[in-house]
Amino acid sequence: MLDISDVNTQGVEPKKEFTELPIGQYLVRIEGIERKLTKDQMNHRLVFTYKVYGGPNDGESEEDGLNLWHSNEEAVKIAKIDLVSIQTATNTFSKDAHDFLGKWMVYTKKHGVKEATKDKVYKSYAAVPAGMLESFKDVPPVPRPAPQTPMHPTPAPTQAPAAPAQAAAPAVSGQLPSWAAKK
Repeated sequence: MLDISDVNTQGVEPKKEFTELPIGQYLVRIEGIERKLTKDQMNHRLVFTYKVYGGPNDGESEEDGLNLWHSNEEAVKIAKIDLVSIQTATNTFSKDAHDFLGKWMVYTKKHGVKEATKDKVYKSYAAVPAGMLESFKDVPPVPRPAPQTPMHPTPAPTQAPAAPAQAAAPAVSGQLPSWAAKK
């Protein structure tokens, strides 16, 4: 028997069924961003969480993972194109991914047009048209996560003990004592 009696689940809601946003165009805000391991535990993705504002899917969220740290070069190439598209849509070109939090954009999902790609879902990102955010001006900001401390912090450097008074260089002559001369 594997005893789990010490796990308190009081007040915890069950996991909701995962649903993707249907094909369409959405006004979204980036509400989460993190680096996650892929299912194979061999690579990493930059995962954005978008929340939809307005329309029939108001309040729904979707995760969008970019394979920026992956062994498949084609996957990395596609992820970089998507990242540049998101940077352009949000006008965010920082090296700190948390700077994307709270940024708005238009997120579009559509099927391919060619016969071979009609079942594949494509995503695109665009800047929000002027005036579209006016009705969302009272949406509270997305909190920025606290800085993480390293798992194994580097110890603070220790100061060398003060040199004894007799080892100090003579103040008047400017000459180094004999023990300090290079050999």
